[in-house]
Amino acid sequence: MVFSPHGAPVPETVSAWLDARGLVADVVQNEDDLMARALRGRPRLVVFDARADLDACGIVCARMKRDSYTGIVPALFICEKGEQAVATAFEAGADEVLTERTPLEECRVRMDVLLRRSDRDVYVHPSTRLPGTIDIEAEITRRLHQDIPFAVCYADLDHFKEFNDRYSYYDGDRVIRILAKILHDVVKGMCRDDGFVGHIGGDDFIFIIPASIVNETCGEIVSIFDALVPYQYSEQDRRAGSFVRSRRRQL
Repeated sequence: MVFSPHGAPVPETVSAWLDARGLVADVVQNEDDLMARALRGRPRLVVFDARADLDACGIVCARMKRDSYTGIVPALFICEKGEQAVATAFEAGADEVLTERTPLEECRVRMDVLLRRSDRDVYVHPSTRLPGTIDIEAEITRRLHQDIPFAVCYADLDHFKEFNDRYSYYDGDRVIRILAKILHDVVKGMCRDDGFVGHIGGDDFIFIIPASIVNETCGEIVSIFDALVPYQYSEQDRRAGSFVRSRRRQL
């Protein structure tokens, strides 16, 4: 998406780059129109053509970045040359700034990197930093095309809701991060580049490993988790070996 407050043609550098990557330049001139379109469907990139009106672009970018949904959309500013223009663009929330002095090839590289960084930030789970569902599906598809036996293993935590209710969301999130770390370290330690770990969400994980070492890998994961998880309970519950969760409402 390109925001051009005065309806100027899309900068040639940007249009050529978009065409080369099969992306469509949807040009908007109105602030509310841009926000409405960005909220309906998150664009991969918003280019602010700030050559004619840097202040107007800065106001719209700042508004977009304040919203929790549109704030993750990468903002690219095209500015006139000058250090002050670049500083103003970054202060408004720009993720990348190009000027008339930026060499053509450097512009292309910077825009490629901006998209890769944006996709990575969206696809990776924010808590565990593991790949999400899109990367999981892509990895399974890639391995199917290789025609090499592999195993897709599913890991989740039994009675995780009861643990959260007993303790807190913060404590539950800590257990999820512990499990993520165990899965990553064991799978990468035993499989190196042949192993993949992804986070579906919540306490649900997927790891993909060679079919020949399923038992050893899963056994190591369970063994380490069983050794560490008791210390996530209070000393009282750990000594008792259990806790009772009641659904009875107190009046």
